[in-house]
Amino acid sequence: MEKIKQVIIIHYTLPPVIGGVEKMLEPLAEQLAQNNFIVTFLAGKGNLNSQKIKTSLIPELDPGHTKIAGMQKQIESGSIPEHFESKVDEIERKIETKIGYIKNVVIHNMMSMPHNLAATQALWNFMQKYPDKNYYIWTHDLAWKMESYQEQLFERRPWSLLKEPVPHGQYITVSESRQNQIVDLLGISKSKIKVVPNVIKFPDFLHFNESTSQVVKQLSLYNRFPVIMLPVRLLPRKNIPRAVKILSKLKDYYPDFVAIITGDIPSDNPQGKECYDRIIKIIEENRIQENIIFLHNVFKKIGVDPGKNPVIVRDLYFLSHLVLYLSSDEGFGIPILESAVSRTPIVLSDIKVFQDIAGNNVNYLPAKLSDSEAAEELHEILMEKSEYLQLNREVARRYNWEFWWDRHLKDIFN
Repeated sequence: MEKIKQVIIIHYTLPPVIGGVEKMLEPLAEQLAQNNFIVTFLAGKGNLNSQKIKTSLIPELDPGHTKIAGMQKQIESGSIPEHFESKVDEIERKIETKIGYIKNVVIHNMMSMPHNLAATQALWNFMQKYPDKNYYIWTHDLAWKMESYQEQLFERRPWSLLKEPVPHGQYITVSESRQNQIVDLLGISKSKIKVVPNVIKFPDFLHFNESTSQVVKQLSLYNRFPVIMLPVRLLPRKNIPRAVKILSKLKDYYPDFVAIITGDIPSDNPQGKECYDRIIKIIEENRIQENIIFLHNVFKKIGVDPGKNPVIVRDLYFLSHLVLYLSSDEGFGIPILESAVSRTPIVLSDIKVFQDIAGNNVNYLPAKLSDSEAAEELHEILMEKSEYLQLNREVARRYNWEFWWDRHLKDIFN
Protein backbone atom coordinates (compact mmCIF):
# COMPACT_ATOMS: atom_id res chain seq x y z
CA MET A 1 0.00 0.00 0.00
CA GLU A 2 1.26 3.49 -0.91
CA LYS A 3 2.46 5.46 2.08
CA ILE A 4 0.20 8.33 3.13
CA LYS A 5 2.01 11.65 2.91
CA GLN A 6 1.23 14.99 4.52
CA VAL A 7 1.32 18.44 2.99
CA ILE A 8 0.53 21.87 4.41
CA ILE A 9 -0.61 24.70 2.12
CA ILE A 10 -0.07 28.23 3.40
CA HIS A 11 -1.75 31.43 2.23
CA TYR A 12 -3.00 34.66 3.76
CA THR A 13 -6.65 33.65 3.54
CA LEU A 14 -8.97 30.88 2.29
CA PRO A 15 -12.46 30.87 0.81
CA PRO A 16 -15.02 32.25 1.41
CA VAL A 17 -12.56 35.14 1.02
CA ILE A 18 -12.69 36.01 -2.69
CA GLY A 19 -9.47 36.12 -4.69
CA GLY A 20 -7.65 34.57 -7.62
CA VAL A 21 -5.23 32.58 -5.47
CA GLU A 22 -8.00 31.56 -3.08
CA LYS A 23 -9.90 30.12 -6.04
CA MET A 24 -7.03 27.73 -6.85
CA LEU A 25 -6.37 26.44 -3.32
CA GLU A 26 -9.25 23.98 -3.04
CA PRO A 27 -8.62 22.32 -6.45
CA LEU A 28 -4.96 21.89 -5.51
CA ALA A 29 -5.88 20.34 -2.16
CA GLU A 30 -8.39 18.01 -3.82
CA GLN A 31 -5.80 16.78 -6.30
CA LEU A 32 -3.32 16.11 -3.50
CA ALA A 33 -5.98 14.38 -1.39
CA GLN A 34 -7.01 12.16 -4.30
CA ASN A 35 -3.37 11.10 -4.63
CA ASN A 36 -2.89 9.92 -1.06
CA PHE A 37 -1.89 13.15 0.68
CA ILE A 38 -3.42 14.37 3.92
CA VAL A 39 -3.75 18.11 3.35
CA THR A 40 -3.73 20.87 5.94
CA PHE A 41 -4.44 24.48 5.07
CA LEU A 42 -2.76 27.16 7.17
CA ALA A 43 -4.20 30.64 6.80
CA GLY A 44 -5.34 33.74 8.65
CA LYS A 45 -9.02 33.16 8.06
CA GLY A 46 -11.41 31.07 5.98
CA ASN A 47 -12.18 27.38 6.02
CA LEU A 48 -11.82 24.40 3.66
CA ASN A 49 -12.50 21.00 5.18
CA SER A 50 -13.30 17.53 3.86
CA GLN A 51 -12.36 13.94 4.66
CA LYS A 52 -8.64 14.37 3.89
CA ILE A 53 -8.46 18.17 4.02
CA LYS A 54 -8.51 20.27 7.17
CA THR A 55 -7.96 23.93 8.05
CA SER A 56 -5.70 25.38 10.73
CA LEU A 57 -5.63 29.12 11.46
CA ILE A 58 -3.06 31.66 12.60
CA PRO A 59 -5.11 34.88 12.59
CA GLU A 60 -1.99 37.04 12.09
CA LEU A 61 -1.44 35.58 8.62
CA ASP A 62 -4.46 37.60 7.47
CA PRO A 63 -3.36 41.05 6.21
CA GLY A 64 -6.66 42.41 7.50
CA HIS A 65 -6.03 41.30 11.08
CA THR A 66 -6.11 44.29 13.42
CA LYS A 67 -2.55 43.78 14.70
CA ILE A 68 -1.21 43.37 11.17
CA ALA A 69 -3.15 46.04 9.26
CA GLY A 70 -1.75 48.88 11.38
CA MET A 71 1.79 47.61 10.98
CA GLN A 72 1.34 47.26 7.24
CA LYS A 73 0.39 50.94 6.88
CA GLN A 74 3.73 51.92 8.44
CA ILE A 75 5.61 49.36 6.38
CA GLU A 76 4.08 50.63 3.14
CA SER A 77 5.47 54.10 3.93
CA GLY A 78 8.98 52.71 4.43
CA SER A 79 9.04 52.54 8.25
CA ILE A 80 9.67 49.47 10.38
CA PRO A 81 7.10 49.38 13.24
CA GLU A 82 8.48 49.33 16.77
CA HIS A 83 7.11 45.87 17.55
CA PHE A 84 7.78 44.34 14.12
CA GLU A 85 10.46 41.86 15.23
CA SER A 86 8.47 40.67 18.25
CA LYS A 87 5.43 40.11 16.01
CA VAL A 88 7.62 38.19 13.55
CA ASP A 89 8.88 35.98 16.38
CA GLU A 90 5.32 35.37 17.59
CA ILE A 91 4.09 34.37 14.13
CA GLU A 92 7.15 32.17 13.59
CA ARG A 93 6.50 30.25 16.83
CA LYS A 94 2.89 29.66 15.77
CA ILE A 95 3.98 28.51 12.31
CA GLU A 96 6.47 26.11 13.89
CA THR A 97 3.75 24.63 16.09
CA LYS A 98 1.26 24.26 13.23
CA ILE A 99 3.68 22.70 10.73
CA GLY A 100 5.35 20.35 13.22
CA TYR A 101 6.62 17.23 11.51
CA ILE A 102 4.88 17.84 8.16
CA LYS A 103 7.56 17.45 5.49
CA ASN A 104 5.91 19.13 2.49
CA VAL A 105 5.23 22.86 2.78
CA VAL A 106 3.51 24.79 -0.03
CA ILE A 107 3.55 28.59 0.27
CA HIS A 108 1.34 30.57 -2.09
CA ASN A 109 2.44 34.12 -3.01
CA MET A 110 3.59 35.05 0.50
CA MET A 111 7.29 35.02 -0.45
CA SER A 112 6.82 37.42 -3.37
CA MET A 113 4.03 39.82 -2.32
CA PRO A 114 4.10 42.55 0.38
CA HIS A 115 0.61 42.12 1.86
CA ASN A 116 1.91 40.88 5.23
CA LEU A 117 5.66 41.29 5.55
CA ALA A 118 5.71 40.16 9.18
CA ALA A 119 4.35 36.79 8.04
CA THR A 120 6.79 36.72 5.10
CA GLN A 121 9.71 37.34 7.45
CA ALA A 122 8.42 34.67 9.87
CA LEU A 123 8.17 32.10 7.06
CA TRP A 124 11.65 33.01 5.86
CA ASN A 125 13.06 32.51 9.36
CA PHE A 126 11.23 29.19 9.71
CA MET A 127 12.64 27.89 6.42
CA GLN A 128 16.15 28.88 7.47
CA LYS A 129 15.69 27.02 10.75
CA TYR A 130 14.29 23.85 9.10
CA PRO A 131 16.12 23.48 5.75
CA ASP A 132 15.37 19.75 5.42
CA LYS A 133 11.69 20.14 4.61
CA ASN A 134 10.37 20.26 1.04
CA TYR A 135 9.40 23.87 0.34
CA TYR A 136 7.26 24.66 -2.72
CA ILE A 137 7.24 28.41 -3.37
CA TRP A 138 4.12 28.88 -5.51
CA THR A 139 4.49 32.27 -7.14
CA HIS A 140 1.41 33.77 -8.77
CA ASP A 141 2.64 37.39 -8.64
CA LEU A 142 5.89 39.29 -8.02
CA ALA A 143 5.54 42.71 -6.43
CA TRP A 144 9.00 43.82 -7.56
CA LYS A 145 7.88 43.26 -11.18
CA MET A 146 4.55 45.07 -10.82
CA GLU A 147 4.34 48.81 -11.38
CA SER A 148 1.52 49.31 -8.87
CA TYR A 149 3.69 48.15 -5.94
CA GLN A 150 6.89 50.10 -6.57
CA GLU A 151 6.11 52.92 -4.13
CA GLN A 152 5.64 50.33 -1.33
CA LEU A 153 9.01 48.60 -1.84
CA PHE A 154 12.42 49.52 -0.47
CA GLU A 155 15.93 48.16 -0.95
CA ARG A 156 16.28 46.62 2.50
CA ARG A 157 14.64 43.95 4.59
CA PRO A 158 11.85 42.97 4.97
CA TRP A 159 10.96 44.35 1.51
CA SER A 160 14.05 42.88 -0.14
CA LEU A 161 13.02 39.37 0.97
CA LEU A 162 10.50 39.49 -1.85
CA LYS A 163 13.31 39.36 -4.39
CA GLU A 164 15.65 36.97 -2.61
CA PRO A 165 15.50 33.30 -3.69
CA VAL A 166 14.43 30.90 -0.96
CA PRO A 167 17.30 28.48 -0.33
CA HIS A 168 16.35 24.85 -1.06
CA GLY A 169 12.91 25.96 -2.33
CA GLN A 170 11.21 24.47 -5.39
CA TYR A 171 9.75 27.42 -7.28
CA ILE A 172 6.42 26.93 -9.03
CA THR A 173 4.68 29.57 -11.09
CA VAL A 174 1.53 29.84 -13.17
CA SER A 175 2.81 30.94 -16.60
CA GLU A 176 5.93 31.23 -18.72
CA SER A 177 5.67 35.00 -18.39
CA ARG A 178 5.95 34.78 -14.60
CA GLN A 179 8.69 32.16 -15.00
CA ASN A 180 10.77 34.63 -17.01
CA GLN A 181 10.18 37.34 -14.40
CA ILE A 182 11.39 35.03 -11.61
CA VAL A 183 14.54 34.26 -13.60
CA ASP A 184 15.20 37.96 -14.08
CA LEU A 185 14.38 38.98 -10.49
CA LEU A 186 15.83 36.11 -8.46
CA GLY A 187 18.57 34.86 -10.78
CA ILE A 188 17.26 31.28 -10.67
CA SER A 189 17.82 28.98 -13.62
CA LYS A 190 14.69 28.68 -15.74
CA SER A 191 14.98 24.90 -15.67
CA LYS A 192 14.50 24.94 -11.90
CA ILE A 193 11.16 26.79 -12.03
CA LYS A 194 8.16 24.60 -12.72
CA VAL A 195 5.24 26.08 -14.66
CA VAL A 196 1.93 24.78 -13.34
CA PRO A 197 -0.95 26.70 -14.95
CA ASN A 198 -4.13 27.54 -13.14
CA VAL A 199 -7.07 25.36 -14.11
CA ILE A 200 -10.84 25.36 -14.16
CA LYS A 201 -13.11 22.67 -12.78
CA PHE A 202 -15.57 22.30 -15.62
CA PRO A 203 -18.13 20.26 -13.65
CA ASP A 204 -18.24 22.79 -10.80
CA PHE A 205 -18.15 25.91 -12.95
CA LEU A 206 -20.94 24.64 -15.20
CA HIS A 207 -22.80 22.89 -12.35
CA PHE A 208 -22.67 19.57 -14.14
CA ASN A 209 -24.74 16.68 -12.89
CA GLU A 210 -22.53 13.90 -11.52
CA SER A 211 -23.76 11.58 -14.27
CA THR A 212 -22.68 14.11 -16.90
CA SER A 213 -19.14 13.83 -15.62
CA GLN A 214 -19.36 10.06 -16.09
CA VAL A 215 -20.49 10.52 -19.69
CA VAL A 216 -17.78 13.10 -20.38
CA LYS A 217 -15.11 10.77 -19.02
CA GLN A 218 -16.43 7.75 -20.92
CA LEU A 219 -16.34 9.65 -24.21
CA SER A 220 -13.14 11.64 -23.49
CA LEU A 221 -15.02 14.73 -24.59
CA TYR A 222 -12.40 17.17 -23.34
CA ASN A 223 -10.00 15.66 -25.88
CA ARG A 224 -12.38 15.62 -28.86
CA PHE A 225 -13.03 18.37 -31.38
CA PRO A 226 -15.53 19.39 -32.44
CA VAL A 227 -18.21 18.05 -30.11
CA ILE A 228 -21.50 18.18 -32.00
CA MET A 229 -24.86 17.49 -30.41
CA LEU A 230 -27.99 16.25 -32.16
CA PRO A 231 -30.79 16.84 -29.62
CA VAL A 232 -33.32 14.57 -31.33
CA ARG A 233 -35.32 11.42 -30.78
CA LEU A 234 -34.93 8.57 -33.24
CA LEU A 235 -37.82 9.40 -35.56
CA PRO A 236 -37.85 9.67 -39.39
CA ARG A 237 -38.86 13.36 -39.42
CA LYS A 238 -35.77 14.24 -37.37
CA ASN A 239 -33.75 13.53 -40.53
CA ILE A 240 -30.89 11.89 -38.64
CA PRO A 241 -29.69 9.75 -41.59
CA ARG A 242 -28.95 12.90 -43.59
CA ALA A 243 -27.15 14.45 -40.62
CA VAL A 244 -25.02 11.32 -40.21
CA LYS A 245 -24.12 11.24 -43.91
CA ILE A 246 -23.03 14.88 -43.72
CA LEU A 247 -21.00 14.16 -40.61
CA SER A 248 -19.28 11.26 -42.35
CA LYS A 249 -17.90 13.83 -44.82
CA LEU A 250 -16.97 16.19 -41.99
CA LYS A 251 -14.48 13.57 -40.83
CA ASP A 252 -12.24 14.65 -43.72
CA TYR A 253 -11.80 17.96 -41.86
CA TYR A 254 -11.98 16.73 -38.26
CA PRO A 255 -10.96 13.06 -37.88
CA ASP A 256 -11.52 13.19 -34.11
CA PHE A 257 -14.97 14.80 -34.09
CA VAL A 258 -17.72 13.31 -31.98
CA ALA A 259 -21.45 13.70 -32.57
CA ILE A 260 -23.87 12.73 -29.81
CA ILE A 261 -27.43 11.73 -30.66
CA THR A 262 -29.26 12.41 -27.41
CA GLY A 263 -32.63 10.74 -27.96
CA ASP A 264 -33.68 7.13 -27.42
CA ILE A 265 -35.78 4.86 -29.62
CA PRO A 266 -39.35 5.92 -28.79
CA SER A 267 -41.41 3.02 -27.48
CA ASP A 268 -44.62 4.63 -28.73
CA ASN A 269 -43.57 4.76 -32.38
CA PRO A 270 -42.80 1.58 -34.36
CA GLN A 271 -40.78 3.61 -36.87
CA GLY A 272 -38.15 4.31 -34.22
CA LYS A 273 -36.42 0.92 -34.42
CA GLU A 274 -36.41 1.06 -38.21
CA CYS A 275 -34.87 4.56 -38.05
CA TYR A 276 -32.21 3.36 -35.61
CA ASP A 277 -31.28 0.38 -37.81
CA ARG A 278 -30.95 2.63 -40.84
CA ILE A 279 -28.65 5.02 -38.97
CA ILE A 280 -26.50 2.13 -37.75
CA LYS A 281 -26.12 0.90 -41.33
CA ILE A 282 -24.94 4.34 -42.51
CA ILE A 283 -22.49 4.54 -39.61
CA GLU A 284 -21.01 1.14 -40.40
CA GLU A 285 -20.80 1.81 -44.13
CA ASN A 286 -18.84 5.02 -43.47
CA ARG A 287 -16.75 3.55 -40.64
CA ILE A 288 -17.61 6.30 -38.19
CA GLN A 289 -18.53 4.09 -35.21
CA GLU A 290 -16.09 6.04 -33.02
CA ASN A 291 -17.54 9.38 -34.12
CA ILE A 292 -21.31 8.93 -33.89
CA ILE A 293 -22.51 8.19 -30.38
CA PHE A 294 -25.98 7.29 -29.12
CA LEU A 295 -26.39 8.66 -25.62
CA HIS A 296 -28.75 5.88 -24.57
CA ASN A 297 -26.04 3.32 -25.40
CA VAL A 298 -23.55 5.21 -23.23
CA PHE A 299 -26.06 5.15 -20.37
CA LYS A 300 -26.32 1.37 -20.63
CA LYS A 301 -22.56 0.93 -20.76
CA ILE A 302 -21.76 2.99 -17.65
CA GLY A 303 -24.95 2.34 -15.69
CA VAL A 304 -26.57 5.78 -15.80
CA ASP A 305 -30.29 6.03 -15.17
CA PRO A 306 -32.03 6.99 -18.48
CA GLY A 307 -34.15 9.36 -16.41
CA LYS A 308 -31.07 11.59 -16.13
CA ASN A 309 -31.23 12.31 -19.87
CA PRO A 310 -32.75 15.84 -19.59
CA VAL A 311 -30.16 17.15 -17.13
CA ILE A 312 -27.26 15.55 -19.00
CA VAL A 313 -28.46 16.96 -22.33
CA ARG A 314 -28.69 20.37 -20.66
CA ASP A 315 -25.07 20.02 -19.58
CA LEU A 316 -23.97 18.86 -23.03
CA TYR A 317 -25.27 22.07 -24.58
CA PHE A 318 -22.59 23.94 -22.63
CA LEU A 319 -19.89 21.45 -23.57
CA SER A 320 -20.70 21.18 -27.28
CA HIS A 321 -19.12 23.29 -30.00
CA LEU A 322 -22.09 22.98 -32.32
CA VAL A 323 -25.71 21.82 -32.31
CA LEU A 324 -27.00 20.15 -35.50
CA TYR A 325 -30.78 20.08 -35.92
CA LEU A 326 -31.90 19.09 -39.42
CA SER A 327 -35.53 18.06 -38.98
CA SER A 328 -37.66 17.89 -42.08
CA ASP A 329 -40.81 18.79 -40.15
CA GLU A 330 -41.43 20.37 -36.72
CA GLY A 331 -44.21 22.20 -34.97
CA PHE A 332 -41.73 24.41 -33.17
CA GLY A 333 -38.07 23.59 -32.33
CA ILE A 334 -37.14 23.86 -28.66
CA PRO A 335 -33.41 23.12 -29.30
CA ILE A 336 -33.23 26.55 -30.97
CA LEU A 337 -34.17 28.17 -27.66
CA GLU A 338 -31.87 25.89 -25.67
CA SER A 339 -28.87 26.57 -27.89
CA ALA A 340 -29.55 30.31 -27.69
CA VAL A 341 -29.63 30.24 -23.89
CA SER A 342 -26.44 28.16 -23.73
CA ARG A 343 -24.84 30.33 -26.46
CA THR A 344 -23.91 27.25 -28.44
CA PRO A 345 -24.01 27.77 -32.24
CA ILE A 346 -26.82 25.83 -33.92
CA VAL A 347 -27.14 24.79 -37.57
CA LEU A 348 -30.66 24.14 -38.85
CA SER A 349 -32.47 22.72 -41.82
CA ASP A 350 -34.12 25.50 -43.81
CA ILE A 351 -37.75 24.68 -42.99
CA LYS A 352 -40.10 27.62 -42.49
CA VAL A 353 -40.87 27.05 -38.81
CA PHE A 354 -37.18 27.29 -37.97
CA GLN A 355 -36.85 30.45 -40.04
CA ASP A 356 -39.85 31.94 -38.20
CA ILE A 357 -38.18 31.30 -34.84
CA ALA A 358 -34.51 31.96 -35.58
CA GLY A 359 -34.68 34.39 -38.49
CA ASN A 360 -31.28 35.38 -39.84
CA ASN A 361 -29.52 34.73 -36.54
CA VAL A 362 -28.38 31.17 -37.31
CA ASN A 363 -26.89 29.13 -40.13
CA TYR A 364 -29.06 26.90 -42.32
CA LEU A 365 -28.20 23.85 -44.43
CA PRO A 366 -30.53 23.86 -47.45
CA ALA A 367 -31.89 20.47 -48.43
CA LYS A 368 -30.50 20.90 -51.97
CA LEU A 369 -26.88 20.71 -50.75
CA SER A 370 -25.03 17.44 -51.27
CA ASP A 371 -23.55 15.73 -48.23
CA SER A 372 -20.06 16.95 -49.17
CA GLU A 373 -21.27 20.52 -49.73
CA ALA A 374 -23.12 20.49 -46.42
CA ALA A 375 -20.02 19.18 -44.62
CA GLU A 376 -17.98 21.98 -46.18
CA GLU A 377 -20.58 24.46 -44.90
CA LEU A 378 -20.26 23.04 -41.38
CA HIS A 379 -16.49 23.30 -41.64
CA GLU A 380 -16.75 26.95 -42.69
CA ILE A 381 -19.15 27.67 -39.83
CA LEU A 382 -16.70 26.15 -37.37
CA MET A 383 -13.87 28.12 -38.96
CA GLU A 384 -15.85 31.38 -38.62
CA LYS A 385 -15.89 30.78 -34.88
CA SER A 386 -12.44 29.24 -34.85
CA GLU A 387 -10.80 31.76 -32.54
CA TYR A 388 -13.29 31.17 -29.75
CA LEU A 389 -13.60 27.44 -30.41
CA GLN A 390 -9.84 26.95 -30.46
CA LEU A 391 -9.58 28.77 -27.14
CA ASN A 392 -12.35 26.54 -25.82
CA ARG A 393 -10.45 23.49 -27.06
CA GLU A 394 -7.15 24.62 -25.54
CA VAL A 395 -8.77 25.35 -22.19
CA ALA A 396 -10.36 21.90 -22.18
CA ARG A 397 -7.05 20.23 -23.06
CA ARG A 398 -4.52 22.29 -21.12
CA TYR A 399 -6.34 23.97 -18.23
CA ASN A 400 -8.66 21.20 -17.15
CA TRP A 401 -8.62 20.18 -13.49
CA GLU A 402 -9.10 16.51 -14.39
CA PHE A 403 -5.67 16.33 -16.07
CA TRP A 404 -3.83 18.63 -13.65
CA TRP A 405 -2.21 15.92 -11.56
CA ASP A 406 -0.88 13.75 -14.38
CA ARG A 407 0.33 16.65 -16.52
CA HIS A 408 1.90 18.86 -13.87
CA LEU A 409 1.64 17.96 -10.20
CA LYS A 410 2.65 14.29 -10.13
CA ASP A 411 6.29 14.90 -11.04
CA ILE A 412 6.59 17.67 -8.46
CA PHE A 413 5.00 16.01 -5.44
CA ASN A 414 6.15 12.46 -6.11
